[in-house]
Amino acid sequence: MATFPTAIPSFGVKSTENDVTGSATRINGADINNIQNEIVAVAARVGVTGSTTPGTLEYRLGRREEGQRVFAGSGTCAAGGSTTITCAQCTESSRVMLEGTSAGFAQLTGVFVSAVANGSFTVTHSTAAGGESFDYLIVKG
Repeated sequence: MATFPTAIPSFGVKSTENDVTGSATRINGADINNIQNEIVAVAARVGVTGSTTPGTLEYRLGRREEGQRVFAGSGTCAAGGSTTITCAQCTESSRVMLEGTSAGFAQLTGVFVSAVANGSFTVTHSTAAGGESFDYLIVKG
């Protein structure tokens, strides 16, 4: 039976010779089975990629990443009066904040986030030449 995760396993020093008769430290099947049990216990605790088992580290880390609430990125205005930015972290209940990063963006008027959807948001602005840049911050709702 494995001792991990409730205790750190320990193993005695074994002979460097294979299956030394009469030696208390010889390598035998029980030793190998104990090591295998510990490896399985560690793997069960860590979990496999995409694990849905709540006690695994993989599941817990995945849930933490899913729980991340703030994301940042950069965008560039399209020519015309609106720009749609595709962003997988955006949801329809997200809040999007903008900050211009070019002189061209600073010259635009009437800049606002006009739509927020799952996977994208739209920025409405005065007629842009295209190429005006901005950073955005998304806070998941």
